[in-house]
Amino acid sequence: MRTGNGSWPQFEPGNKVAVKHGARSPGAVQAKAQEVHASILEVAPWLSADQYAPAVARYLQATAREQLLHRFITETVAERGAGAVPSRTWEQVTAATRLAAQLSTQLGLDPIGHARLQAVAGAAQVTQITIADLVEQGARTRQSAEARMVDAEGRESRLNAEARIGPGVSAGELLDLEADGEAL
Repeated sequence: MRTGNGSWPQFEPGNKVAVKHGARSPGAVQAKAQEVHASILEVAPWLSADQYAPAVARYLQATAREQLLHRFITETVAERGAGAVPSRTWEQVTAATRLAAQLSTQLGLDPIGHARLQAVAGAAQVTQITIADLVEQGARTRQSAEARMVDAEGRESRLNAEARIGPGVSAGELLDLEADGEAL
């Protein structure tokens, strides 16, 4: 409806008059990404872990764009034929499809990607176990070395005492010598 001066009213912020397919509309992409996110967590619950958040966000954006463009193409072809779809739209949907497929593989959403993800996760778990085992082994080695040092010091003291006093020094005699401040 025209205004009093004969011109059309200004478009309100957030209007969707110029939106054709929504692949370049942040609002449309975000809405579609939320739909995809809900369904993807049903089939891949591991993607809800925090470490996957950046990769999942990229996947959701690509998949949302792909779906929006695909819907536009399907509707346009049904109404006016394939020739009515701009070549740039075909290029955009191809790029979005390729990117979504690549990202889905990285997230383990296809058989090969899932196998790779499990292999990497398994290797990481083995590495963590190996590190924990090495720490434990290191602690045991240190305790053993410290015990050998104490034993060696004790044998050295005993040998020094035997050299000064003679063989067969008793523990009591060693304590008496130590108490008197004599260096062994």
